[in-house]
Amino acid sequence: MNKNTRIIEFRAIDFRDPKFLINIPYVLAVDKGFLTTKNTEIQQILVNRSSTLFQNLFKHYFIRLDDEPYVYMFRECASPISEIEFTQTHAIIHIHLSRLGIAFKYDVRNNIIVSREYSEMHVDENQWFGTLTGLTAGLLLSPMSSINREYQHYLSRKLIVPFGKITVKRISGHGHQTVSIERNPSMSFAHQYFVFNFNDRLQILQSTDSPTGWLYLALLHAMTSHPLPDEYTGMTGMERAVELLNSAGCWTDQSFDPLSLDICYQISNISPSSKYYPEHLTCMEKISWKYQFLPYSLQHFGYYLIVKKLIDTSEKLNFMYPLANSNKKSNTLSGYSHSDTKLLEKLYWDYRDSYNPAARLSQEMEEDILRQDSFDSYRPTPIYDSSITDYQSFRLTNDMYRCGDLNLQDSSTIRCFPLSQWVNLSYEFKNVWIGLLKSVESAKVSAVNGNHTDIQRLEIFLDFLHYVAKQRGIRPMYLNMLKTVLKSSAISLNLNSFPTFGSYCRIEEIRVHRERIHFPLLFDEEKRNKILAEVEQCFKENRPYDDKLTLPPDMIIYNKSDINKLLITWQSNKTLREFLESIQTKIDSVEPCYVTARVQVDQQKFTRESNDTHHRIKLKSGNSSIRCDLISVAERKYCRSYSGDLVKPTRLSKVENQKQSFPCDIFPSTNHEKNPLSDIAKLFKNQLASSWQKFESIGEFTKEYPSTNEITGLLDSFRRESIELWEELLQSITLFNKLLFKTGLAFRTTPAILVSIFHKIWLNEEQERHINQTDNLPSRKKQKIEELSGLFLTREQCLLLGATLVNWIVEQQLQRTLYFANHKRWEDFEKEVSNTPHSNWIPSEHLPWLILELEMNITIRKVQVDVARHMMKPNIPTDDKQVKNIVMQMNMGEGKTSVIVPMLALSLCLPSSSLVRVIVLKSLLIMNYQSLRFKLGGLLNRRIFSFACRRDMNFNAVQINILRQRLHQALKKRDIVLTSPEYILSFDLLSIDKCRRNEFDVARSMLETRQWLKVFARDILDESDEILHVKYQLIYTVGSQKEVDGSTERWKTIQSILASVKRYAADIAHAYSNEVCYKPPKRRSNFPEFRLLSHQAFPALCEKVANDWLQKSAYRQEERQLLLSFILRTDLSVNTLVNHVEDNKIPQFLILRGFLSSHVLLIALVKRYRVNYGVNQNPNFKRLMAVPFRAKDVAAENTEFGHPDIAIVLTQLFYYYKGLNDAQMLQCFNRLSEKEKDPKEIYEEWISHEDENDVDSSIKEWEGVNLKDDQQKMLHLFPSLRQNMLVVNYYVNHFVFPQEAKQFPQKLVSSAWDLSFDSRTQIITGFSGTNDTQLLLPIHISQRDLPELEKTDAVVLNNLLRPANEHYRSLQVSPRFDEILQQIVDEKRMINVILDVGALFINGTNSEIAVEWLNKSNKTKIDYGVYFNSDSIYVCDRQNQHNPFLTSPASERLERCVVYLDEAHTRGTDFKFPNGFRAVVTLGNGLTKDRLVQACMRMRKLGKSHELSFLSSNEVDQRIRILKEVSRKRNKQECIDEKIKLSDILRWVYENTQQATWDGLHHWSTQSLSFQRKIVAFQKIDKQRQFDSVMMTLLATECLEPEILELKHMYGVPKSTQTLSEIYNNRSKHCSFQPSSEINKAVLKRLNDYGGSKTLLAHSFDEEQERELEQEIEQEIEEERQREHPAYLSSHQPILHKEIKDLCNMQGSMMDLVTHSSVFSPLVNTFLGTSFFGECQPCSWQKNFWISTEFQRVIQTQREPLDMYLRPPRWVLVYRNKHLIFVSPFEANWLLGQLQFIGRTGQCDKLPSTTLRLLLPRTKRNQSILVNTPTLTIPSSITTTDISNFYIPIRWLAELFVFNGSLYFKNVCEQTAYCKYLGVCPTPRTAIEEDAFDKRLISNDGFVGNADIRSKLQIDYCPFHINPLALVKKILESRNKAQVSPKSHVGAIVINGSKLIY
Repeated sequence: MNKNTRIIEFRAIDFRDPKFLINIPYVLAVDKGFLTTKNTEIQQILVNRSSTLFQNLFKHYFIRLDDEPYVYMFRECASPISEIEFTQTHAIIHIHLSRLGIAFKYDVRNNIIVSREYSEMHVDENQWFGTLTGLTAGLLLSPMSSINREYQHYLSRKLIVPFGKITVKRISGHGHQTVSIERNPSMSFAHQYFVFNFNDRLQILQSTDSPTGWLYLALLHAMTSHPLPDEYTGMTGMERAVELLNSAGCWTDQSFDPLSLDICYQISNISPSSKYYPEHLTCMEKISWKYQFLPYSLQHFGYYLIVKKLIDTSEKLNFMYPLANSNKKSNTLSGYSHSDTKLLEKLYWDYRDSYNPAARLSQEMEEDILRQDSFDSYRPTPIYDSSITDYQSFRLTNDMYRCGDLNLQDSSTIRCFPLSQWVNLSYEFKNVWIGLLKSVESAKVSAVNGNHTDIQRLEIFLDFLHYVAKQRGIRPMYLNMLKTVLKSSAISLNLNSFPTFGSYCRIEEIRVHRERIHFPLLFDEEKRNKILAEVEQCFKENRPYDDKLTLPPDMIIYNKSDINKLLITWQSNKTLREFLESIQTKIDSVEPCYVTARVQVDQQKFTRESNDTHHRIKLKSGNSSIRCDLISVAERKYCRSYSGDLVKPTRLSKVENQKQSFPCDIFPSTNHEKNPLSDIAKLFKNQLASSWQKFESIGEFTKEYPSTNEITGLLDSFRRESIELWEELLQSITLFNKLLFKTGLAFRTTPAILVSIFHKIWLNEEQERHINQTDNLPSRKKQKIEELSGLFLTREQCLLLGATLVNWIVEQQLQRTLYFANHKRWEDFEKEVSNTPHSNWIPSEHLPWLILELEMNITIRKVQVDVARHMMKPNIPTDDKQVKNIVMQMNMGEGKTSVIVPMLALSLCLPSSSLVRVIVLKSLLIMNYQSLRFKLGGLLNRRIFSFACRRDMNFNAVQINILRQRLHQALKKRDIVLTSPEYILSFDLLSIDKCRRNEFDVARSMLETRQWLKVFARDILDESDEILHVKYQLIYTVGSQKEVDGSTERWKTIQSILASVKRYAADIAHAYSNEVCYKPPKRRSNFPEFRLLSHQAFPALCEKVANDWLQKSAYRQEERQLLLSFILRTDLSVNTLVNHVEDNKIPQFLILRGFLSSHVLLIALVKRYRVNYGVNQNPNFKRLMAVPFRAKDVAAENTEFGHPDIAIVLTQLFYYYKGLNDAQMLQCFNRLSEKEKDPKEIYEEWISHEDENDVDSSIKEWEGVNLKDDQQKMLHLFPSLRQNMLVVNYYVNHFVFPQEAKQFPQKLVSSAWDLSFDSRTQIITGFSGTNDTQLLLPIHISQRDLPELEKTDAVVLNNLLRPANEHYRSLQVSPRFDEILQQIVDEKRMINVILDVGALFINGTNSEIAVEWLNKSNKTKIDYGVYFNSDSIYVCDRQNQHNPFLTSPASERLERCVVYLDEAHTRGTDFKFPNGFRAVVTLGNGLTKDRLVQACMRMRKLGKSHELSFLSSNEVDQRIRILKEVSRKRNKQECIDEKIKLSDILRWVYENTQQATWDGLHHWSTQSLSFQRKIVAFQKIDKQRQFDSVMMTLLATECLEPEILELKHMYGVPKSTQTLSEIYNNRSKHCSFQPSSEINKAVLKRLNDYGGSKTLLAHSFDEEQERELEQEIEQEIEEERQREHPAYLSSHQPILHKEIKDLCNMQGSMMDLVTHSSVFSPLVNTFLGTSFFGECQPCSWQKNFWISTEFQRVIQTQREPLDMYLRPPRWVLVYRNKHLIFVSPFEANWLLGQLQFIGRTGQCDKLPSTTLRLLLPRTKRNQSILVNTPTLTIPSSITTTDISNFYIPIRWLAELFVFNGSLYFKNVCEQTAYCKYLGVCPTPRTAIEEDAFDKRLISNDGFVGNADIRSKLQIDYCPFHINPLALVKKILESRNKAQVSPKSHVGAIVINGSKLIY
C-alpha cells in the first residue's frame, strides 16, 4: 500500500514470482472504494456484489454455474474514475467465474451476454431446452445468429454444466423433482465443468469428453428423469441414461480417473439397495429406495449393475496400464456383497418388462445374467414344519413340562372362540394344553353320542393355533399330539383321571427334597435325620406328617404345617408326572395325525425366466402403407451414388502462374564422382520430377458458385424432402402399433434409436453376405434381431431411413457451406461446396460411413474413399510374389487419421475373420485413442481397446488368458485395437523371453496369442514411414548383469578424454568454425557447449586428444609414434602393443582407441543434449544413466543405449551440461564428509578449478563449509559447484556408474521387419504424408501410391516454396528459450504456432515454454497457450490453470491461442488453425525432408491462408550457407545474394535426407539378419504346431544373439572401411544360421543399387542400438552378490597362543619364529586367499616380517576371495628389535597389558627390546604413522640414559608402506626408499636414468627389471624380479576400499610413473 496515494496494489502471492514487481493486476483506491484493473486494454472497475445489477445477473443466470463467492464482475470504464457517471445504459460488464475459469461479457445496451470461451455464443434468455427437466444448474448458450433469426447454420447450442454432487428434492406444487448440483468450498474437481452440444437432428445431447463427459451426462439424465418422455429427446431421462451407459463411449479398458469414478459412484447410488430379509435367509427381499423425491420406477436396478460392470471392465486389464494410476474401488460399490449383486440382477429381471427396451441392459450383460447359476432354493426351518417332526425325540416331561411352575386351566375355563383372542392371550401354552386335552376327550365323548360339532370346532381351532404357532412360540408338535388324540379311536381317556387343575410349584420335584425342610439351629444332626426319615415315610404312605418325636410345641407347630404343605406339593407333582407319562405312552402307541400346515411348503425358487420362454411384444408390419413414390426416391438416394454436382458452379476460370518451377537445384549432386551417394540423390530427384510432372499436368480453376440465397433454397428443398421421408417412416412403424408406442412398451422412435437399430440390421446382413449366404436375412436371423431390438425394420423402412440419413448429411454440408459464406471464409466455402457427397460410393453398401458422416457432421471426400478402397483391397501386381503389403502416400491434412482410419476400422472388422488393429506412433497414441473413442463410441458403438506391452509388465499366465479373452471379444464385437509399434515388438520379444526363463505356461499362452493374431489381425499403419523406420528397433538384454570390462578404469578414462576435449575445444572451434558449435563455459570448471556438426573437425580433435594423452606418461619417441598409430588407425591389432605397453595400461589405450578411431566420441559429440539423449526424468524409471530420446525431452520408454561407452560418455555429458541438482549435491558432500579420509584435499582440488572471483569467501576452505547452513548451501556452495567437472565426476563415479554401468551377455532383437512379416493371413496397409523413407521399408512391404496422388510431393513443395513463406532468421549460439520467444514475439507479423521440429527450445519444458510465450503475448489477442504434456494436449490460460485441450474452451477458440508443438508432435497432430495463422518452423541439425514437410503441413492451409517463417540454429545456418556456396560453385553462378531462401533450406534438408537414408540402409540390412534369425527359429515350432517345453527352449536359444563385452574384441581387432553391401555380405556369411536366400538377394540388390561407393568402418557393434531394460536387474544383481558374498559369514573365534605370550619374555633366549609355523607366518601369507596372491612374489618380502595366524584369520570361508576381508595392519610387535610381527587386536590387547605391567614393574633393566607399536597408513598429507614415536611404544622407549631408541629403518618402512596401503610420504627420503624398494625410476629422472630409459632399460612405467642396471642406478636392494606395480595398485585398492588417486604421492608413482616430491 502506498501511504501517500492510499492505493493498495495487488501482486502475486509468492515473492519468488519472477513478475512480482511488474505484474499488478488490480489496484484498490482506499478513499474512493474502487477496485480497478491494470492489465486490461480498457480499465475496469469491480461491481459491488450487493448491487442490483450483480444480483440480477447472478440470480438469473450465473447461480446456475457456481456459488456467489466464486463469481465477480467488472464494469468497463474508459474514463477516469472521478468522471464516471454511474449509469448502466451503455455499460459493458465482464463476468468472471473464478473456480471454473470461464468468463462472459454483458452488453447492457443490447442486453446480450456473450461467452468469452465461445465467442459466437451468447447466454440464452430462455433456459428451457426440453430435457434435463428440473435441473437448476447449467447455462444454455445459443449461437449469436439466433438473436436475429438469421443464418442459423452450422453452430449448435451448448450447455455448460458444472461438476458437483447431484441432489434431488421436490418442491410443493411442482410435478417434477428439482435437481441441484452441490459445490462445496472443499469439494474435489471444483474447477471441472462439462460442455454438451445439442444435436438437433438426432435430438440428443452429446459430449466431446469420453468417457467422463458421457458418464456425467448419463448421471444428469438419470436424476432428472420423469415417467413421461422429455420433449427434446423423445425418451425419458432414464432411457437416455441407460442408452448412454450402454454405449461404447462410456466403456474403457483403462482404469477410470478419480473424476469418472466419482460420477460412476453417483450413478450407482441411484439404484435402490436390496437385501434378503432375514439376511441369513433368502426367503424375502427388502428394497430400500435411495432417493425419496425421485420416482421409484426411475430408480433403475440396472444403474448399479452397469457401473459395476464398467468399473470391473476398466480394472480387468490394469496390469497392462500400470502407469495410469489405477484407482481402487470405493466403498460405495464394495458395500454390496456378492449375494446383493445377485439379488439386484434378479430384481432387474423381475422389473425388466416395465422398462422401455431402450432402458434395458445390453444384450451382453443380460446374457451374462442368464448364464450365471440361479439362486439356491428356499427351504424353511425344519423345526416349524409339522410334516417332518419326529415325536420320539420330544417328551412332554422333558420339554414343556420339564420344570417350573404351572397354573393349569380347566377345560371349563378355556374358550376356543373367537380365534382372534389367541393372538394376544398372555398365558403360556403349557397352562392350557392339559385343559385342551380334556376338551378333546369331551368332544370325543360327545361324538359317540352323535354330536360332531365339537370335534370340527376343535380341528379349526388347532389349525389356527398352528398358523400362529411361530408368533405365539408354540411348538407344532404339541398341536399334533392333540390332533392325534382327537382323531385316534384307540386313545381313550377317563375324564376323572385328569390331574387337579390349579397351581403347581416346581413340577420337577416329585419326591422328598430334604433341602427344602428348614430346622432351628439348636437341632443336632441326629434329630434332623430322624425327622427327615419320618417325612419320607409319610410321602411314601401318602399321609400327612404327624410328628412322632417330642418336640417343643412351638417348633412342632411351625415345622409340621410347613412340611405338610411340601408333602402336598410333591404328591401333586407326582400325580401330574404320572398322568403325562401315561398320555405320552398312549400317543406314542398310535400313528400320529398332523395339523394342517400353515403354508404349503414347497421349495421357493428364485429363478429367472429365459429369453427363449419370455413373452415379447411383437409389432405389426406396416409395409403396405408406404408410398411408392417415396420408396423410389429413397432407393435412388440410398442405393445409388450421387451423380453430378451438389451445387453446380456457374463459371470456371483457369488459374495461371500459381505453380512454381521445378526446383532442380535443391538436390545433392547426382554425379557419382562428386557424390558417393548419388544413387540416392538421383532417386529423390527422379521421384520429385515425376510428381512435379503429374502436378503440372493438372490444371487449376477458380469456380464461381450460386448465391447463398440459391444454396439456401436448395437446403430448404432437402429439408422438406427429409421431413416427408421421416414422417412416412414413423407412420409406417407406428400405424398399427400406436398404443404400444404411446405407452412406452416399444422402442422410442427417435432418430438416434432408429439409426442404432438400422445399424444393427445392416451389420447382421453384412455378416451374412460375408459368409456367402443369401442376401436377405433368413427368418432365424430376423428373429434374432427382433429379439435384440424389439423392433424390426422392413426393407422399405430401411430404404426410407437410409434416404433420410443421406438427406440429413447433405443438409449438414449445405449448412456448413452457408456458415462459411456468411463468415467470409471463402476457402472453406469452396472446399465444402465443391465436394459432392457420395459421388463414388453407394451409401447402402457402407452404412457405417454414412452414420460417421452424420454424427461427426462431415462429408467424406472422393479422394478419401479412393484411398480407403485402395487400402482395403490394394492393387498388387501378380508377378510380385514377395510383396503382399503396401503403404501409400497421401498429403497431410487430407483426413488420414481423422476420417480414413475410422472408415477402414468400420469396414475391415468382421466378427468371424478380421480384427482391425490400428498402429500409430506412441507419441500420438493418446490423441488417436481419444479421437477414435469420440468418432466411433456413439451411434456406431465401437469400443477402442488400447493394447500395451512392455517388458516391465511381466505378464503371467492368468493375465495372458485375460488378454486373449479380450482380443476374442474384440473380434466378436467388432472392437478396434489401437497400439504402437513398440508394444507389438515388445510382445513378440517377451514371448521369446518367457521361453528363455522357462516360464512355459506363460510362454505357451503368449505364443498361441501371437499365432492367433497372425491369423485375425488386420493392421492399419498410420504414419507408416515413421512406424517402419529403422529406428524402431527393440532390443531385450538377456542374462545376468555384468560389470563393463575395465570397470572403474573405463569411466575414468572417458572423463580424462573429455577433459582433453575441453582443453582443445576452443582451438578446434576456431579452426573449424563452420563445422563446430561451441560456446565457452560460464565458469572455468565447467564443460563448454561443444558439438560437432560433421566429421571434418573430428580427426584434428582426435590427434590433439591422443597427443595430450600420451604426454601424461613418459614414452619413447618410437613408442609414442606406435601408440599414436594404434590409437588413430583402425588397421592395427592390440597385439601391436605387446612389449611396448604394460598389461594394466592396455585397457586404457583400447578405450582411447575406441573413442577416437572407432568414432565413439564423434557419435557422442554429434548428438544433441536433451534432444537425442538425456536422463529419463520419469520417477518410475529409476535410472541415472543417459538414455535415448525420441525427441526433445521425450525419453524412449524403458530403453537404454546398447553400447556401454556411448551410454557412459553421454551420461557424463548430460551431467556436465545439466549440472547436479540439490539432492545430488547433498549426496556428494555427505559422502565427502562422512566417508572420505581426506575430504579437505578433495574439496580443495574442486575449488582449485574455479576462478577466484567466482567463489564466495565463506566456501573457499573446507573448514568454512557448513552443510547445516541452508543459506550457504543454496546461495553459494551448490550453485558454484553443481557444474564443476570434478564434482560431477565424483558424483557419477560413486552414485551412477558403479551401480548402473552394466552389460549383458546376450540380446533379443526385433524391428520393423517383424511388423511386416509376410506369413500372415491378413495383409498390412498403411499411409503417410511423405514417402522419403521407402528405401528403408522391409522387403515384404512396398510403396504403392494411387496414380491420382502421385502429385503429392510436388503439391507440398510447391506450397512450401511460395513467396509468402520466404522469411528466414538464424539464432545466436545456444540461446535460452525465453530469448527465442522474445524474437518471435517481436516479429512484425504475429506468430501463432511454433513448430519446433528442429528442437531449438531445449532448456525448458513444454509447459514452461507455453506459459512464457503466453505471458509475452498480447493480452488483448491471446488468452491461451497450447502444448503437449506426455502425449496429451494441454492448455494454460491467463490464470495459469492447465487443463486438457479437448475439453477446454480453447479447442473452439484457436484464434485466441498460441500453440507450441515440440519435435515429437510435429507429425500426426491435427489442429484446425484459423485462416491467417502464421507459424515459425525451427531448423535443427540433421533435419530430414520428411520431418520438415510433416512439420510444415501442420499448417493445413499452407499455400493459401497459412504462412511459414523459418528459424535456424547458428550451426544449421552455417551449414546452409556452406551448401549454398558449394551449389553456387557447382553451377558456376555468381555470388549475387547472400540471403537464405527456401531453396537453400531444402537443399540442406535433402543433403540430410540423403545421408540419413544411407545410414538407415546400414541399420536396415543389419536388422534383416536379426529378423532372419527369428524366422529360422520359428519355422521349426510353426511346423510342429505345438509348444512343448523342448521346442520353446530351442526357440529361445536360437533367437538369442551374443553381445560383445570385452574391450579387446570391441576395439582391439583391426578394422577396415567397406561398402554397405560388403559389410552385409560378410555378416550374412558368418551367421550361425542359414539366412533366407530370397531375403538376402533382395537386401543385397537394394544395397548395391543405393549403397553407393561410400564406405563405413565395419564395426562389430552398433553404436546407435537401443535396448529395452532388463527389468530383473535388481534381482539379478542380488543373486550375483549372493554368489560372491554368502548371506552369512562367520568370524573366527580368537585364540591366544602360548607363543604369543612368550614374546613378552625379554630376558631369555630369542624364540625361533620359523619353528612355530602354526603361530607365525611370513608377511606375504597375509594375502593368501585373495585374488592377487599369485602376483605377490613370496620370496621378495622381508624375511623378518611376520604375521600371527590370528592376524591372518578373519572369517570362516572356503571359496570366497578375501580381498574385502583383509585385516588392517595396525598393531605391530617389534620382537627383540629384530623382527616385526603383526598381531590381531585380540592379541594386541593381551600384549598391551602385559608389556605395560613389565614396564611399570621395572622387569626390564634397560630399554625394552620388545615393544608393541601402532602403525597407521599415511592416507593424508602430513599425517603421522606413529610407529616410530617413542612416547607411544609399549613399554615406553623414553629414557634419560645414552642408550638410543630402536627406530624402524626407512628401508623397512618402505615395505610397510606397500603392505599397509599408505598413499603419502613425509619427505623425499621416504619417497626414494619406496621407489628403490619397488625398483622403479619415475620421472623426473636424472641424466643417467634418462639415458637408461632411452635405451629401453627402464620400462615406460619406470620399472627396472635388470639387476645390473639396478645396481648402476643405486636401486639394487629391490627384492622384486617381476614388475610389482600392478600388485601394489591392487593392495592399495584393497586396503583403501577405493581407486588410487594419481594426485597422491604413491598414486603418481604407481599410475603415472612420476614423483610429486622433488
